[in-house]
Amino acid sequence: MCCARCVVTGTMAPFQVGDVKIDEVLRHMGNGQRSFDVSDVGPRAAVKRMRANISTENLNGWWETARVQALLGSCPRSVNSFKSGVRAWIDFFDTVLTGRGVALPPSLGGLLAWSNTFRCEGTFSNYLSYVKLACEIVNAPTEVFSASALRRAKASIRKQGGFTRRKKMFLRSGFLERMVCNCISSAAAIEYAMLYLLSYVFLLRLPSEALPIVWSGANFMCVESTKASICLADGRLGLQLARRKNKETPSTFWRACWCKTSSATCPVHVLGRWFSGLPLRCAPFRTISSSMALARLRELLTVLKVPDASQYRTHDLRRGHADDMRRAGATLAEILAAGGWNSAAFRDYLDMHAVEEDAIFEAHFASDSD
Repeated sequence: MCCARCVVTGTMAPFQVGDVKIDEVLRHMGNGQRSFDVSDVGPRAAVKRMRANISTENLNGWWETARVQALLGSCPRSVNSFKSGVRAWIDFFDTVLTGRGVALPPSLGGLLAWSNTFRCEGTFSNYLSYVKLACEIVNAPTEVFSASALRRAKASIRKQGGFTRRKKMFLRSGFLERMVCNCISSAAAIEYAMLYLLSYVFLLRLPSEALPIVWSGANFMCVESTKASICLADGRLGLQLARRKNKETPSTFWRACWCKTSSATCPVHVLGRWFSGLPLRCAPFRTISSSMALARLRELLTVLKVPDASQYRTHDLRRGHADDMRRAGATLAEILAAGGWNSAAFRDYLDMHAVEEDAIFEAHFASDSD
């Protein structure tokens, strides 16, 4: 396989973009984080700090690194997705388009041909944005990405009907109650049951937020030492996450006893009691992978005779609790706060027809009270 190269205004770009070369470039240039701290100074003071920390001979190298950091800084948590998208384009170029131009910037014909390998319009759109970012990193032109033909290619993917979005599915409190009762007598099964209950209670992304959790007793662990810690204090169960998908600063959540509503799923007297029986600073789910959690969840659903058991995902625990709150009369603000959401993305977790209806009533009564 030949190594795809990118050409910029007739000259070879500073690096090759074939195979793992993009990894080498990003490793050298960082992941979008700034090379020195400017959190406590303004732009002019930052320049003075730069002069004090960067030698004249290293200035040119810093300039190029800073340029790339500015580009990657908008997506520091998705650099791996970016690299995967670029590799997909390079693989297609090397395998199918060998001898037909250069990889970066891509030709319009090449991108249109590439579109035939996608079954989801959204995925193709994301991958185009990754390749465009790669062009920006190597100073290659990006005009091709504005071509109207690409919009037609996206419409073509959509109309082919190769991708059908899964219907919204909810794992609500009733399932959690049955699951905990079914698993209570098995040490191996209860570990998974507590994992699912934890994800439900705190509306967590199970793979990235629930699996790394460490039991910290009566106080949270230092955020620098763990991704997530859970504690039991003042009759409440608390969770602290070092960061979330779209929030780099720590987030803290508390859950009180809800035995009056569901004693089988109470955060304090079920989850809290289970964690209290574990050694301090242990990570109870460290041996469970996301694929293992998903497979075991579907097994439990099958045992409990839940329809379409094989279609459920761990994210449906998060969605189920959000909808349980909505059904119980929680306001939209309360649902947002419980999930740590700060944008309209939370809508994906709820039955939107019901939410919109509830929102109309909420707005109406708020207006009356005013």
